[in-house]
Amino acid sequence: MTPDIKARKRELRAELIAARARLGEAGRQSASAAIAGRVAALPAFRDAPTVALYAPLGTEVDATPLARAVLARGGRVAFPRSVPGERRLAFC
Repeated sequence: MTPDIKARKRELRAELIAARARLGEAGRQSASAAIAGRVAALPAFRDAPTVALYAPLGTEVDATPLARAVLARGGRVAFPRSVPGERRLAFC
């Protein structure tokens, strides 16, 4: 990846995080509900026996409703965790 692309990715990430932070709690809840509704309507989501999600940090979209939906239908939810001493994630 070129230095220009790396710099642009950092800029975009910062812009998106700032925009997400400006939503406020009500906006974040509304956006989370809208995203959860769209994902829950996908056949791939509905049919998957295991779904990988994440626990939200800070102002990230709340995936908890999706996790509840998977568990309610008897599916499994996998969450990423960092592997100690390595720069990778493992799902558990």
